[in-house]
Amino acid sequence: MRELKWATIALATLTALSGCHSTYKQVDTGSAESSGIHLDGARSILIAVPQDGRFEGTTYPGSGLVVARATATQFLRHTQKVDIAAPEVQDRDALLEAARKFGAGYLAISTITKWEPRNTRWSGRPSTATVSMAIVDVPTGLDIKSATLDGESHSGIGVGSSPERLLPHLIGDFLNGLY
Repeated sequence: MRELKWATIALATLTALSGCHSTYKQVDTGSAESSGIHLDGARSILIAVPQDGRFEGTTYPGSGLVVARATATQFLRHTQKVDIAAPEVQDRDALLEAARKFGAGYLAISTITKWEPRNTRWSGRPSTATVSMAIVDVPTGLDIKSATLDGESHSGIGVGSSPERLLPHLIGDFLNGLY
């Protein structure tokens, strides 16, 4: 009986220590001169709502709005005026027009290229999220910084995760490097 108790404690400890961690990668897709860009915290920003993410033929409704809200939350750490565009506004010119009406200095346009919610509590398979993001200077309409942001969860046994949980770190790290 005593051996069973110690085996149970050892298993619980291993499970707790295996914990949950994630890996993140950022690949800059802009020009070489965009590496020294620093955004002005006094300028406001409009966030575009990307199309919902897909994986293996399944669309994940609401994932585009989740990405837009996570982006807005991370921008609010650096600037005081942030708004999210209407989800039906997808065309770049229409987004720029909306940003100008809002008085935004920047426009953030994201595309969900991978949305893979696979890490159930027992599968051990990682969830992934890949988001391409461009920061546009509204007055000129030019991209001033763009990158592909990739995150993957690695959870221990019995611990679930989702692409949503990857977004704060994924987007936050990218924006922290711009301010």
